[in-house]
Amino acid sequence: MLGLTILIGYAFLGELIHYLFDLPLPGNVIGLILFVISLFTGLIKIEQVEEISGTILKHFSFFFIPVIVSILTVISVIMENVATIAVSLIGSTFIVLLTTGWIVKLSVKRNKQEKE
Repeated sequence: MLGLTILIGYAFLGELIHYLFDLPLPGNVIGLILFVISLFTGLIKIEQVEEISGTILKHFSFFFIPVIVSILTVISVIMENVATIAVSLIGSTFIVLLTTGWIVKLSVKRNKQEKE
């Protein structure tokens, strides 16, 4: 129960920060960033949230049901724009792959220089 409380608390904290400071990031993203920082700094131990995280991941597909139903309500609009959507998806995927490869290459190069 502690793990669920921690996760919900960070989600709420992110939403609160988003509301109070009118930040351009969504509240759930702010909460996730704060949660990750807390994990890295040791404020939260992974053991505290490991069990509930596993349970949530095991039933993750359940959370997509509302999204799928929403998509079905606008399927005609999606079908009219399928070419544009496909080009956008393929293009953005390609850009992400190139950027990730470039960052990994720089990281490996930097690690080699630090070791020498």
